[in-house]
Amino acid sequence: ESFTPKTLLILLISSLILFLLGLIDDIKSLSPQIRLFIQVLVALMVAGSGINIEKIDLAWINIEPIYLPRLLSTCLTTFWIVGLTNAINWLDGVDGLASGIAGLSALGLTIISYQNGQSLVPIVAASISGCSFGFLRFNFFPARMLMGDSGSYFLGFSLSIISILSTSLEINPVGIFIPVFLFIIPLFDMFLVIIGRIVKRESPFLADRSHIHHKFIDSGYSELATVIFIYSI
Repeated sequence: ESFTPKTLLILLISSLILFLLGLIDDIKSLSPQIRLFIQVLVALMVAGSGINIEKIDLAWINIEPIYLPRLLSTCLTTFWIVGLTNAINWLDGVDGLASGIAGLSALGLTIISYQNGQSLVPIVAASISGCSFGFLRFNFFPARMLMGDSGSYFLGFSLSIISILSTSLEINPVGIFIPVFLFIIPLFDMFLVIIGRIVKRESPFLADRSHIHHKFIDSGYSELATVIFIYSI
């Protein structure tokens, strides 16, 4: 079991910091640079505590795992945490999309970590999945309640750490590739949006309608059909 009381404490404190960051942004609208700076600092704190992507496991294609140097491991862990936090946040553009994807992905992490023989990780993952689906009841189209940056930061950050913990065992032959598959929609969306903005010589932080859900809606799909279609993927 890779989940110790110390790990749980780190998860709770760091997730609370990200929630408060999002709450302040919801109220006062912080600059993207300040938000990113704080996210990186917290992610570095988490990586420094021992929660790391330590290797790239390629046993599933009969190749020995690649163990990462400490510096590279810290950089990759920080990139994963900050990236997934913002990917979930950016997905919160239409009613129920971010909460539904978070719930489904957390459910996947619950099953994977349970199959790995872990005990605390699937409990925490199931809790995240349960609160996401519970919130989805009020957030689904037409939404009566919005999660804001506080909710999306909390979900994305928590899931990024849980995904690392759920794939850190020797008995798991696929490693970090499982979370990549589970979170392929928000990660793919973030990648395309950032590349598109850079190609246009615009700031990656600039808000626009280049996200995948916006493209579906602009193509004629209803908001409800868009969300259900992305769920199905």
